[in-house]
Parts: sequence; structure tokens; C-alpha cells
Amino acid sequence: MDYQKKCEYLETLKVFWNYKGGQKWSTYPDMSGKKRIVNQNEICEFIRLNPGYTESEIMEELYDFVRGGIFSNKKYADCLRRAMRSGKIWRVKGKYNNESGKKLYRYYFRTESLN
Repeated sequence: MDYQKKCEYLETLKVFWNYKGGQKWSTYPDMSGKKRIVNQNEICEFIRLNPGYTESEIMEELYDFVRGGIFSNKKYADCLRRAMRSGKIWRVKGKYNNESGKKLYRYYFRTESLN
């Protein structure tokens, strides 16, 4: 599957909810008054199509979320951990450390969960 088709396919998995405002620092509402929902299906499909990404790379590619800013990554990390607990994805500790000295984990899709 080429890159354009992957992007179009992932676009169909996006879920939105009507955003009413109220928060001064809301995470990424778009101009139509809708806000993107972080969902397991989208994350799992992204990992299936792009194996070996780190958590930061996944969140940046899917949600344009860069860690270390003013917003918390809790909802993204929790969704990823739920997908791991349910057995849809798994992770492997990488060989290389990131800038802070921690080992990087790479995420992969479990092909047996397709059955």
C-alpha cells in the first residue's frame, strides 16, 4: 500500500466530537467546532501500517502532538497502554537511548489479533 493510500485509509478512522468550548487551553479543536478523539482503532491501524515507531513518533504522526509542550500526553499514553493490555499491539525495547538516556520502545501490531 503506498503512502497516499495509507493516509486516506487512516483518515477514515478519525473520530470527532462536537466541541462546545469552555477550556482556555483545549487540545487542538479544529475550525468546524469539532475536536479529535484519540481512539485505539486508529492507533492500532497506524502501528499495523507503520511498525517500529516509538510512542512519540506515533503521537506526532497521528495527532500532531509533540511531547514536552504545555499539553499533557496522558490521554495518548493511556490509549496506547490499553491497546497493549488488550493484546492488539506489543513493544520491544530498542537498542538506542533517547536524549534523556532512557531506552526507546518500538511498537508493533500483533498479526494474530487479525484472526
